Amino acid sequence: MCGGHGLHHLLGLMDTEIAQSATQRPQTGGGSFDMENEVKLLYARGEIGPEAFKRLHSLAQSHELSVSDLHPFQRRASQDPRVQATSTKAVDESALIFSRQRQTQRESLEAARAETEASLRRLQLEVATIYHEAELADLDPEQRTLALSRAESAERRMEVIRERLEQLTTRLTDVASQQQLLEG
Repeated sequence: MCGGHGLHHLLGLMDTEIAQSATQRPQTGGGSFDMENEVKLLYARGEIGPEAFKRLHSLAQSHELSVSDLHPFQRRASQDPRVQATSTKAVDESALIFSRQRQTQRESLEAARAETEASLRRLQLEVATIYHEAELADLDPEQRTLALSRAESAERRMEVIRERLEQLTTRLTDVASQQQLLEG
């Protein structure tokens, strides 16, 4: 007879495994193997349902899931390690928290991208103005050299901003795809 005692023992072993894996894995997010196991453990403990499992597991397999992403789900486990299953409402709440975090992250990235694009436009205008000054016939050679040097410096800053913009766009695309996986 397997009864409740066997299940309680299994949950106790799983709690021990979670505690050990939490202390042994790197705090930077670990590999996808670690994250996949964490998602599987959350599912096995009843902390997440099948839909949340499918979406989180997909994120873990594509290396888009970090330890901090699982915190809303793991809090349920740390509150009472003997919990055999969580209500649908609690699972929905965890998924909602995770989704809100992604939405907040997406909004922050969109704001950063807009600010970066505005900075890039200002620098482009500044460079055009500097080149215009350098082209003026009444500038002496020293002023022209100084203006060209300022323009080159601004162009280097523009290149750094373009790279940052590319990184922001890539991260924004990643977060948007994570949101799509979570929502549906």
